[in-house]
Amino acid sequence: MFAEPTEVVIGFGDEAKTFEITPLVRKKYKKFFGMIGDIIQEFLDDEQEGKEAIDLDNIEQQIPLIIQTIGDKIGEIYVFILDGVDLDWIENNMTFDQEIELISAIFEQNDIERIVKNFKKMADKLGVMKSLKSLSSKKSVQNTQ
Repeated sequence: MFAEPTEVVIGFGDEAKTFEITPLVRKKYKKFFGMIGDIIQEFLDDEQEGKEAIDLDNIEQQIPLIIQTIGDKIGEIYVFILDGVDLDWIENNMTFDQEIELISAIFEQNDIERIVKNFKKMADKLGVMKSLKSLSSKKSVQNTQ
């Protein structure tokens, strides 16, 4: 079902490190999706403020916009996924191309596109997205008062 582990090289020269990206196990994916939930909330907040919205149906083509929108939060995910490095090392060694490769490997290994698609289907059936947008709208109105 999942691809073989994906090797991603981050850094260059003597500082380069190779990481093996594999599917997350339950203990890790619970935290991973909690982190993703925080990012989604940030997207909802941004949308309420009139910033460009992310199209979940074409998420892979929007990686640069996603990186710009979530800023340091994605760094926390990288530290979580990549063993043995801290945010400072990542900030000083990861190139943009390597960042795109890492995000792609995480998506591929964990079939994030399928998970998002299935979550959207389930959320639509349960009315979750409408509830989240309504809650976000109420939060936005409260913040302006």
